[in-house]
Amino acid sequence: MKIIENKIEIEVLTGLRIGGEKESFEVGGLDNPVIKVVYDKEKRVPIIPGSSLKGRMSMLLEKEFEIPHNNGMPIKDKKEVPKNLEENKMRFLSLFRSFDGVKLIFSDLLPSKETLEMWRELEDKELTYDFGTEIKTENVINRVEGKAEHPRRMERVVKGSKFIGTITLIYENEEDMKKNQNKDLEILEKGCELIAKTYLGGSGSRGYGRVKIKFNGKEFKPSNFE
Repeated sequence: MKIIENKIEIEVLTGLRIGGEKESFEVGGLDNPVIKVVYDKEKRVPIIPGSSLKGRMSMLLEKEFEIPHNNGMPIKDKKEVPKNLEENKMRFLSLFRSFDGVKLIFSDLLPSKETLEMWRELEDKELTYDFGTEIKTENVINRVEGKAEHPRRMERVVKGSKFIGTITLIYENEEDMKKNQNKDLEILEKGCELIAKTYLGGSGSRGYGRVKIKFNGKEFKPSNFE
C-alpha cells in the first residue's frame, strides 16, 4: 500500500458559510450558524469539513468532465461505467467513487495558528459575533412595495481566515501509484481551480465563499482577487 499526503490550505476572501446545526430557536437568534468543533476544551471554532470540500469538488468536476449518469443517478458501481470511457472521466470515477482500488480521503480543515491569533485579536476588540465569525443580516426585497422584509441573521467565517488540511491518496501498490498519481493530482488541481473560480459553502450567488487555495504549494484564486 502506498500513501500520498497532499497539503491543502484555504484562505477566506469573502465571508464563508458552511452551515452547522441550529441547536434551539431564539427570537432574534441566528437563522444559519456555521459548523464548529470543540477546540482546546475551551472554545468551539469554525472548520471546513472534509466532506463539504470533497462534495463541492466532486460536483464541479462532474460538470467539467461531463461525467455520464446511470438513468439520472450518479454512477456508484464500476459495472455501470460505459465502455471506452475517456481517461479523465474514468480517473475521476476511480478517485471519487473508489474504483480500481484507489482511495481518496479529505481531512477536515482546521484554522491555522495565525488565524487563531487573528480571531483572538478581533474578539478582544469586540469585532466578532463569535470566535472567528461575523453576522451578516440579509433581507427579502418586496418589489411591489419597495421595502425590505423578513431579515435573516447569517453567521459567516471572517475574511482572512486560513484553514489547513490534507487530501490523501491511497494506492494498493507502487505500480498503481506510478501509473496514476500524476493524472490523479491533475484532477485534484482542476478541482481546486474550479472551486477558486466559483465558491465554497453556501450562498455563493450572494458573494459568500470566495476562497484562495494552495494545493501542494500551487496557488488557485479568483481572477478578480489579488
